[in-house]
Amino acid sequence: MLCLTVERGEPRGSVYQLHDDETIVAGRSRQKADLWLGDSGISGRHLRLTAVRGSLEVEDLDSKSGTLLEGEPLTAPTRMELGQRLSLGGDTVLLLTGEDEPTEAPQTMSPTAGTSAPLGDGERITGPPTPPTGVGGEADAERETCPPDGADLKTEGEDEDTETRDLLGDDNSPEWRISDTEDGLGKGDGTIVWKTPTGDPEDERWLIAQERRKAHVRHALILALTGALLAALTYGLRPPTARKPLTWPRSSTGTYRDSRFVGPGGGYAIVCPEATDSVLKEEANESVISFTLDGVEFRLVISEDTNDSHVRTDIADCVAAWIGAMESDDSWGAEQLSAFPTFFGKGNGIPARHLRYSHTVNSEGWSGICYFCRHGRRLITVRVETPDMTRALAEDLMLTIYLEPDEEFEHLRWEGASDDIPTPAEELVEDAGKAVSGSSPLTWTGAEKTVIRAIRKAAQEGDTALEAKAIGHLDDLRTRQRIWFSGQQIRRDEAEKRGDKETQAAIKARCEGVFSNKMDHRYHLVRKWK
Repeated sequence: MLCLTVERGEPRGSVYQLHDDETIVAGRSRQKADLWLGDSGISGRHLRLTAVRGSLEVEDLDSKSGTLLEGEPLTAPTRMELGQRLSLGGDTVLLLTGEDEPTEAPQTMSPTAGTSAPLGDGERITGPPTPPTGVGGEADAERETCPPDGADLKTEGEDEDTETRDLLGDDNSPEWRISDTEDGLGKGDGTIVWKTPTGDPEDERWLIAQERRKAHVRHALILALTGALLAALTYGLRPPTARKPLTWPRSSTGTYRDSRFVGPGGGYAIVCPEATDSVLKEEANESVISFTLDGVEFRLVISEDTNDSHVRTDIADCVAAWIGAMESDDSWGAEQLSAFPTFFGKGNGIPARHLRYSHTVNSEGWSGICYFCRHGRRLITVRVETPDMTRALAEDLMLTIYLEPDEEFEHLRWEGASDDIPTPAEELVEDAGKAVSGSSPLTWTGAEKTVIRAIRKAAQEGDTALEAKAIGHLDDLRTRQRIWFSGQQIRRDEAEKRGDKETQAAIKARCEGVFSNKMDHRYHLVRKWK
């Protein structure tokens, strides 16, 4: 039978007995280890020990701190002979002895402890080993004799050290002694020393210092918390207030403060919030407006592309080409184009589609919204962007920046398409004139489609005279629509003042039948009427 003794570390002095062919695991886990070691540097399953014919086979289980056998690290299963020592963790040392080779007990152990009872297989000795007898034994017993229960711990002419007694434990505990001679621990001054079953003088002094340090830390924490509580009660608990999203600035009378910038090709203006630091610059065929509002930076970028190819493409193709050109630079990224248009203007309206995008400017991320408008051969893009850090504050405001078209620009708006028109332009223009002159309100939607097809075909053939004639028909049709719709709005307002719900409903139904083109602003406007 082999005995494995914990010479240093926790639990110091414990002995584990192993029979031949018995295998155990040593470690810090109480559930997974057979031999528990309390050193914090030891792994949960640190070491495997197997008794083999009077020796011990030792194998390190990939522990975090490793294992030393007589100062040499274990890298493979190794045979450990009697008298050899294992070092593991921070300061734990295990000694291997035979059954008839008891280890020398530490001299700081309590002399009053008796011999341990016989152990069963795999049991640990939980008490301290029996101290050696011989020279000095009587003197040690005399010097370290424990007073009876209830004895007064005060030495003659000296008051009790209350703080030390609180730190060291119960007065009646059998694990203390009074040092009255110079033994390297108390210097004969009556110091109360804590006696642990596995402690030595150095451990005892360390424990006392640790307990005092913890007491000081507790006092400091109590003082700090008290000060914080008093400050909170004095000045009040004032959590930081989150910034509200930016809104369009107003004057003292409540009117909106606007700034207007005319578009590069004319016919419209971009309306944005008024700012004292607005700066307009022309950069690479773009008009760039920079301004700051309530500490948040904004950039407004307006650009136009006038090209005959736009006559043969629809809005989706134009936007796809724009995205492809931008994303050729890896710093750009764009989301999907909006499914429904936003309308600018007061009459038939200028439909615009938008998407969100992000890119990098001088190593700083910017996010924004880009609007796309089509007008004949012109593709107008309006971008408004802000740094990523302020996007949440500026999102709502960016959605309210808008394009303000002139009346003629809005009135004569048309856009190309990718459909193929086999009919000659001259014939289409003639049909358009007849459709407009003989149209009634309920046939205006069909007449408008005929006129726009004629304009597209004339533009594709490059016949400017026919194109101008077809645009004249479009002007005539939209003038009729505007006059008729204004009259319907006046009648509806009068009925609303009278409270005539029946007339209001009739006007709404009539207007819904006339304006059935979803790319006309009035289609959406009349369907919002109550």
